[in-house]
Amino acid sequence: MDLRWSPRNLYIAIPDRNIIAVVNEDTGSLVSTFKGPGSRPTACCGYQTTLIADAATHTIYENGVPVITGIETPVGADWDATTDNDYSVTLFVADDATDRIYIYIKTVAVLPASLGRVKALFE
Repeated sequence: MDLRWSPRNLYIAIPDRNIIAVVNEDTGSLVSTFKGPGSRPTACCGYQTTLIADAATHTIYENGVPVITGIETPVGADWDATTDNDYSVTLFVADDATDRIYIYIKTVAVLPASLGRVKALFE
């Protein structure tokens, strides 16, 4: 079982049942459960995006979509986002089979409409 924290909820991967449980960190109550996108989730985290590592499919899923494949035994997954110059997301994946942590960086363009909405908030 893998535990990961988010500012509001704790995401728990339950590999033998292919389930992700979401627990409210303040109350300890079960918020929701959902089926993993693969067949054996071994790590997960969530907040603005949900990242799930699956040992059976050797895949990392972002919001249910495969984004990284070929990880032998993923046992840890986390992400970080920044808006320094461009909006970029860094994915961290721990592989038990190779004893390595892989770092993937992807840059995402910010849409002008999004900037316009942000600008409107501060006018």
